[in-house]
Amino acid sequence: MKAVQFNEYGGPEVLRVVEVDEPHAGPGQVRIAVRAAGVNGIDWKIRAGHLRQMIPLSLPAGIGMDASGVVDEVGAGVDDVAVGDAVFGAGAATYAEFAVLSAWAKKPAALGFEEAAGYPIPVETAARILRQVGVLPGETLVVSGASGGVGSAVLQLARAQGITVIATASARNHAYLRSLGAIPTTYEAGLVARVRALAPRGIDAALDLAGSGVIADLIELTGKPAKVLSIADFTAPAQGAQVSAQTTDADRRVALAAAARLFTEGALRIPVEWTYALAAAGEAQVASAAGHVRGRLVIRVAAPASEARTTTLDPGAGYVTIINTYVVAPERAEALLEMLVRATEETLRQVPGFVSANFHLNLDRTRLVNYAQWQSREAIAAAGTDPRVAARIREAGEIADSFTPVLYELRSSVRAPDA
Repeated sequence: MKAVQFNEYGGPEVLRVVEVDEPHAGPGQVRIAVRAAGVNGIDWKIRAGHLRQMIPLSLPAGIGMDASGVVDEVGAGVDDVAVGDAVFGAGAATYAEFAVLSAWAKKPAALGFEEAAGYPIPVETAARILRQVGVLPGETLVVSGASGGVGSAVLQLARAQGITVIATASARNHAYLRSLGAIPTTYEAGLVARVRALAPRGIDAALDLAGSGVIADLIELTGKPAKVLSIADFTAPAQGAQVSAQTTDADRRVALAAAARLFTEGALRIPVEWTYALAAAGEAQVASAAGHVRGRLVIRVAAPASEARTTTLDPGAGYVTIINTYVVAPERAEALLEMLVRATEETLRQVPGFVSANFHLNLDRTRLVNYAQWQSREAIAAAGTDPRVAARIREAGEIADSFTPVLYELRSSVRAPDA
């Protein structure tokens, strides 16, 4: 089967799509044919080696913890699901065509595989940290870095419990935070004064989800270091605050069942902002590390051919990527996407040095990102003088409102999938 692995710790360029033996379900486990895998902040931290003391690995190792898919093996002692059931859950090495889960829940029929893949770690983490920080109904909670997957879950679980939330995120995500019931503010200098103006009766507890150096501010707001908890800043205990990183499969199963129930009741949604091909796992982790995501990043592992948005050639030993970002009116987004896919298949395949192209349309259909992979910088420069390419760029410019190319400086060894 195809899976993403890394042979050494390092940047996203160490990730490779390789052929490996299929895993099998042991006692108390299930194996799934993976439809989608969630991208979590812990994934890139493991790959980079930041957690090698806490999570020791034998290399080469797979990557990923969250996934959704269809059960195709059931281990001894499992009686709540059967082969053929659609599930979502947590396991190991989920950036792969098959993965073994140790905690799962049946996927509600109305919940898509991609969105479901983004639920496991965020929902369990949100439930755990709300419980651990001890915030109660009627109290006021500050959440720093609230627009991502964990933040999205925290805001909705807190709203369901009658907790008032003041949430920080970049200005572009404030409407999203409001839609989840939070009072938004930015995270720049002056946070304490802004929050106090929004909550004159005071702050009862605070959560740091981004590790952006705000522990001291959050302690000042709550007045009690023990009422501040971080999942991203492991220096927090030195200031008297809490950290939370440990969980169990039993807790995960409870949280996943609750997530399925809350989704069915209309009380929980964690939207997917970007989807990536398996070969673009490195780019997905770059986006995760950069932050400012609205909802979740997900790797699409399997999908009907009619849904594919990737076109590839054999990439050889490596590639250089140029990231082309288009701003477009929502009503023209599909036309731009179709035009770019057609241009790739009809034109770029004929240009020397071209490897592959992946296309990602964001949640509100106003930004389309094209990861164009090339054999070398020289190939990119040569393509820039090709009149066929220039004509296609002009055609895209007639549809899009703006276009920004950025060279992805890493020379990557991630292989694109076979066409």
